[in-house]
Amino acid sequence: MYTHLLLSYLIELRNLAVNARLLSTGALARMKVSPILLGFRRQRKSRKESNKALDLDEDDWELLYDLRKPLDVVIADDTNAYQMFGECIYTAPQEDLIESLSSALYCG
Repeated sequence: MYTHLLLSYLIELRNLAVNARLLSTGALARMKVSPILLGFRRQRKSRKESNKALDLDEDDWELLYDLRKPLDVVIADDTNAYQMFGECIYTAPQEDLIESLSSALYCG
């Protein structure tokens, strides 16, 4: 059920991105300061021994999803940086439409 909700929300974000030009300036202003963007960050499933500073095995990670304000969501376009800081940042889903919406709300 949780996955269904995530997918439904992603569909709505895509719809907003496609129709962003139709939104009023007031609606866009409220969106910029509201936690409306779906962000995710990586979290280790279990603690590894401390001598493994950078573990790249994807099986050791799970994704945590949360609704965040546009200023709190990063577009992860640098794979190496994401590998290093994925536990510390919330990133936008890697879809062009959602990234453009995130960028417009962050910058615009």
